[in-house]
Amino acid sequence: MVDTQTVKQSPILTRSTELYMGLCRISATMQTQLNYNNMPELRESFKDFRYAMYELYYLLIDLYEFDPKLKVNIDKWSMINKIPVKKERDFYIESLNIFKSMKVELNRLSIISIMEDY
Repeated sequence: MVDTQTVKQSPILTRSTELYMGLCRISATMQTQLNYNNMPELRESFKDFRYAMYELYYLLIDLYEFDPKLKVNIDKWSMINKIPVKKERDFYIESLNIFKSMKVELNRLSIISIMEDY
């Protein structure tokens, strides 16, 4: 039998990996829905996207020092709860851009590379 060591952050890394991979899938779906202007389905996809973004952010924010600018952008983004129909498309694009920034930050913090090892 092989000896194994448990990593203190293992449950957090496991859940973070699940959320990250889910966000990649949802963001690809959202981008396609934006490209084809499929707003009713985009609204539904966005709900899943937003829940996963919140969970990933709040899961990692206490463990890692995020870029202050990204942190401010995510905090402002999270405070928006009513999106005017005329600005809806721009808000979804901004949301995808925040996720792209978060991916860069996760890579900088070596979280994504850690996730790839599991």
